[in-house]
Amino acid sequence: MRLSIAGKFVHSAYLALLLAASLATAGCLNSLNINLIPPSAPLSEVVISGHGRDKVLLLPVQGVITAFSGSSAMGRKTDSTLAYIVAQLDAARKDKRIKAVVLKIDSPGGQVAACDAIYEELMRFKRETGVAMVAQQMSLAASGGYYLSMVGDRVLAQPTTVTGSVGVIMMKLDAGGLLTKIGVRDDSVKSGESKDLLSMFKQMTPEEREILTRIMDAMHKKFISVVTESRKEVVDPTTAFDGRVFVAQDALERNLVDRIGYLPDSIEEAKKLAGLKEATVIRFAPGKKVHLNAYSAAEAESEVSGASAGLEPVSLKLPFMVNAGPQFLYIWGM
Repeated sequence: MRLSIAGKFVHSAYLALLLAASLATAGCLNSLNINLIPPSAPLSEVVISGHGRDKVLLLPVQGVITAFSGSSAMGRKTDSTLAYIVAQLDAARKDKRIKAVVLKIDSPGGQVAACDAIYEELMRFKRETGVAMVAQQMSLAASGGYYLSMVGDRVLAQPTTVTGSVGVIMMKLDAGGLLTKIGVRDDSVKSGESKDLLSMFKQMTPEEREILTRIMDAMHKKFISVVTESRKEVVDPTTAFDGRVFVAQDALERNLVDRIGYLPDSIEEAKKLAGLKEATVIRFAPGKKVHLNAYSAAEAESEVSGASAGLEPVSLKLPFMVNAGPQFLYIWGM
C-alpha cells in the first residue's frame, strides 16, 4: 500500500503518539512534548488592531514554562519558552516605535530556573528600553505564571482567572514496595549516602528530606521576594504565600493583582502608562528563517512550517522534558 505525503505524515504522527503513550504508561518517560506542526522563527510583525505610529506589543506566555527545547513528531527541534520569549524581546528592541508590552499569560508555571530566567530577561528589557509593561492573566496564571506577572507595571486578571500558587514543588515517586513484591531490588553503587536521595527505589530518609527542604525553602523565598518587590502591600501573606490558588476577586482582595479586567482593558492600560492616545497593537509571528539566540535549540530548522503559513501548532505537553531529569518547579496542578 502506498501512502501520499500527507498520509505518511499522519501515519508517522500516529505512530509517534502511540509509542509515546505506551512509554509514558509503562513509566519510561517523565515527559512528553510533541508539536505536530512545529513553530519556526524569526519573527515578522502582524497587526492585530488599532492605528497610529506608536505600537503596543502583545506577547503571549502560554503553557508549561521550560528552558529545554522539545521535539516535534517529525524529529525537528522546537524552541523552549525561554528561547521564544528572548526572540520576541530581541525583535522588540529593534523597533523603537514599540512603547508598551502586554504580557498575555495563560500558564500553570514550569521549571524554576526557566521562570526566573524569563523574569530577568523581561526586567532587563524594561530597564534598557523604558517600555511600559502590563500583565494580563487569562484563564490561568499560577505559580511560575504568576511569577512572570510580577514584571507588569500593572497586573490585570479576568473575573474567572485562577492565579497565585506562590510555592515550589519537586516530584518524587517511591516505588520500592511495589518493586520488592515483584522481585526487583535496587543494587546501585553510589559514592555517598545522599547521592541517590531522589531514587524511586527507596523512601527518603529524614536527613535527605531536610537537604531538599533547604533548597526548596531558598527557592520559595526567592519567589516571595519577587512578589513583595512588585506588590508592596500583600494582604494576609501567610495564606497568600502558602501555595494555594485564588480566583481573581480573592487575589484582588489580597493585592496580588491590581484590578479585574480583560485583554482590551490591559491594552488600554498599557497605552495609558506609555502616554499614548492611540497605538497599533501588534504581534510577532514566525517567518521563513530561523532566528537564533543564546537559549535556542542546538539544531534549527530553516524551512517554513505550518505555523508560519498561518496554521496553529498542535501541541501535546506534559510538564517535564525527556532530557530534563528531576526538576524543581514553580508549577500548579501537579
